[in-house]
Formats: sequence, structure tokens, C-alpha cells
Amino acid sequence: MNRTFFSKTVRAAAVAGALLLPAMTWADSVPLLADAFFNPGDANPYGGLTVINVGGAAGSQGLIQFDLSTLPAGATAANVAWARLRLFASSVAVPGGVDIFAANTPWSEATVNGTSGVGAGTAVQTGITITVPGTYVTADVTSLVQSWLAGAPNNGILIAANPAGTTLVFDSKESVQTSHPAVLELVFSGPVGSAGPQGSAGPSGASGPPGAVGPAGVPGPSGPSGPSGPSGPTGVAGPSGASGPSGVPGPPGSAGPAGPSGPTGPAGASGPTGAAGLPGSAGPVGATGPAGLVGVAGPTGSTGPSGPTGASGPAGVQGAVGPTGAIGPPGATGPSGPAGPIGIAGLAGAAGTSGPAGPAGPGYSNLEAFDTIAHPAPYTIPDADTHIWITLNNTSTASTIIMPHASAHTGRLIYVLAQNVANGFTVSAQGADHLLLISCGFGTPTCESQTSSVLPANVAGIGFFSDGANWRMLARL
Repeated sequence: MNRTFFSKTVRAAAVAGALLLPAMTWADSVPLLADAFFNPGDANPYGGLTVINVGGAAGSQGLIQFDLSTLPAGATAANVAWARLRLFASSVAVPGGVDIFAANTPWSEATVNGTSGVGAGTAVQTGITITVPGTYVTADVTSLVQSWLAGAPNNGILIAANPAGTTLVFDSKESVQTSHPAVLELVFSGPVGSAGPQGSAGPSGASGPPGAVGPAGVPGPSGPSGPSGPSGPTGVAGPSGASGPSGVPGPPGSAGPAGPSGPTGPAGASGPTGAAGLPGSAGPVGATGPAGLVGVAGPTGSTGPSGPTGASGPAGVQGAVGPTGAIGPPGATGPSGPAGPIGIAGLAGAAGTSGPAGPAGPGYSNLEAFDTIAHPAPYTIPDADTHIWITLNNTSTASTIIMPHASAHTGRLIYVLAQNVANGFTVSAQGADHLLLISCGFGTPTCESQTSSVLPANVAGIGFFSDGANWRMLARL
């Protein structure tokens, strides 16, 4: 995968997320700098592959490192609200789990191997269960990111199988099939600092293995044909058969004499049209008379000479054209009324003072899985629940998530994430709460709102923030 493109994409997503969050919190992501895996005791490097193997017979361990230098100046250890590592498990040959550690020493993607001395340092989160392939795995790495921002060396993250027999594969940034590289998501409290200068481009990754041999080329054109041999002599034509005699034509019949036509009488004056009478019944059809005999045709006389063409008669005199009637004058247009004077612009009001910063939101624990088998839809998130992630997983029917009361969670963030949801899902509010749309601004007296939001199958998730009275929709993922 092109690193420059990935970095720009992540930074654009971070800026969009920061604009949607309220002033007391802001979100960011950082570029994935390197990923690899190694087999203990094996001197071969595997940093250029499209996968990160973990566990199996070789006891593989994964390595991931993110570049925190792109964070703005306001990002410090003190205002990190939470940090989440998100991995995509593309294959789970033997279900089990993984442990997340801080790597104990620096390493390079192009050269790290099983003899480089890289191992597990401080444990970050252990016992993360992974049983289903093609799903995301989320780990809480808040304490590790806080230590890096406080000055501890950033040697990246090490992933080990637990139990040892677990065999699974994560996507690396070089994957071009599923293309789900690791992501580090951060949420900070407090104002956003100014953006720092852009860092220099990282080194190019190692070259991948040679591609497969291409298919055989298209065959060339055929050569010219040789000359044709001489034609053989034409055979002698056989004699034609004798024609049969023509039959004798029968004599034509004689034509009957034509009767004389009577004179045409003068046309009478047209009388008034009478009322239409009722249609009479059809009379019987008379019998057809016998056809007369056809007479013998006389001989055709010779054609006489053509007579001279007579002179053309004079053209008649054209009658005079009658005069065109005069066009009446158009009506007068009424006068336009005078334009009213432009009013004087009012003076701009003085800017109001900024309100005090809101209290820090409650701490959040790990991912809560939501399964429609264990929790038949609809599922209501309890007011006492402090989880930030609610996952809707493997459901073939439309489901409904009901948010807790907004008044019980002022300043709280909740993300509803859909995995393998074929028919979409609905998020609803409780009681007098509403779901305010993304276009609604803070402090707006009236705002388009709704009590539920239906998400189609192509939406992976949706985030909400409580302002104490309603849930504000932050973004669709």
C-alpha cells in the first residue's frame, strides 16, 4: 500500500472528526509507520509481506509502530481521554486470543527477525478473545500512548498469541486484497493545539517478492501462402436434351356489345336536410347475372399523325387585393413606482464571552460485544453502562439499539459499530430525548431532530455525544 496516500487519508479523516466533536473533546489518528512479524530463532525478515502472522507452530509475534510526531502541539499525556488499537483479523485458523505489550527495543520493518532481540515489554492488555475471521479486534492502549507522550521511548507494539496454540493472521499495510491496516484512534480532552510542521517522508519499504511469471505472448501472424497450382482442363459438355412440343392455344371468346349510356339529367336544387330516419333493414342481394361471351378482338389500326398543339389562351386578370385593416394602438404602460431607500445596516453585536469548560467525561472501559442471540432486538443500553463501544455483530435481520438517557451521561461519547450486519440497523432515543442531526449547531434554539435514525447496510457505525438533554450525532463511519 502507498504510504503517502495512507498518511494523507488518515490525516483527512482526523481533521473531519475533530470538526464534528464538541470543543471540550477532539479526535485524531496517526500514520502507521511500520508493521512486521518474526519467528523466534528465525533469522529471516518478514516485514514486506501483506500479513502479520501471530501464533501457530512457529510461535510468530507481530510488531506495529505508529508515528506520533504528526499530532498537534496540544496533544499531551495529560489530555489523552482514551486510545484504541484496531486490527483486522483476516484469518483465524485456530481460535484463541492475543496479548498486547509494549515492544522492549527499537526495530526496523526491513530487517527485524527472530534473532534481533525484540521481545515483550510492559503488558498493555491481555486475554483479548478472537474466534471469528473477517472481523475487527479492538484493544485499549490508553496507558501506553500516555507514556509515549510523557517521554517514554516509542518502540511500538508487540502482539503475542494467548494461548500458545492460537493461529491467526492480521492485515498489514501492504495488503491489497482486504486492505485493512492497523489503526490507532485517539480522543483528547481540552482545546485543540495548533498544527505542527509536516514531518519528512519516511523511508521506502523493502521491495516485495518477485511476481509470478506472466502468460505466454500472443502468437505472431501466419506467413504468406504459397502459389496455387495450375487448374486442370475443363471437361467436355454433354449434349443438350430435345425440347418438348408446345401445346395448341385455345381460341379467345367473343366480347359482348356494350349498352348505350343515357343522358345525364340536370341537378336539382338542394332541399333542406331532413331529420335522420331510422336505418332500414338490408334488402336481399340480387342474383349475379351470367357473364357475356367475350367477342373476337378486331385488328389494331395504324396510328395517325399527331395534330399541331393549339396556342395557349390568355391568362385571366388577377383581382385586386383588398386593403388590410388598421391595427389598434397598444394600451399605455403604467408608470413604475419609485424604489424604496436601502435601510442602514445595523451594528454588529459584541461577541459574547466564552463559557466555562465542561466537566471531564467519565472514564470508559473496554469493548462490549452485542450479539442478537444473547440480546434479542431491541437492545437498550443501561443508564449505568460506561462502555464507549457497543458492537452489533453477525445479525441477518434488522436490529434496534436504544440509547441511554442523555441526562445521565452529560459529555459522554458512545459509538455503535456494526459488523457483518446484512440489513442495517436503527438507533433510537428514550423518553423526551432526541437524536440531533450533524447539521445542528450547539446553542441553536430550534434544530431538526428525530427520535430514531435508520442506518442502511452500507453504514459501518455511528457516533453520538450527550449534551445533557439530547444525543448529538457526530459522524457516520
